[in-house]
Amino acid sequence: MPDKCFFDTNLWIYLFLDSKDPDDRKKKRKVEKLINEDDIEIVVSTQVLNEICSVLLKKYKIKADSIKEHLERMLDIVEVNILTEQNTLKSLSLLEKYNLSFYDAIIISSAIESDCNIILSEDLQSELIIEGNLKIINPFK
Repeated sequence: MPDKCFFDTNLWIYLFLDSKDPDDRKKKRKVEKLINEDDIEIVVSTQVLNEICSVLLKKYKIKADSIKEHLERMLDIVEVNILTEQNTLKSLSLLEKYNLSFYDAIIISSAIESDCNIILSEDLQSELIIEGNLKIINPFK
């Protein structure tokens, strides 16, 4: 059975951008490799979808039509966890227990709800184990 991996927003940003920066290009290749692995099932949340749109629109000034095309391809290969009131309540417990920001706690809550055993993120504390079975990994280390 494949690992269920939650991909945080930053991985998708590297994937969608055509940066000239060598570090960004290396990270993009790493994400492309991860996406093509047969032994993982990729999960995101509606929060991740919204964050992708916000970053690409505001910071990178990418047109909405282009973002929509990227998201449509992405949605063909991922499972989407829809945020609910249960995510919010669980997040409030997690943020105090693990000293997290609210939005990081929502990411983690979504991963738990989706039965993920790994969160791939450049922003969260790498190697942290949440609730005994969810591990955060920075795929670029």
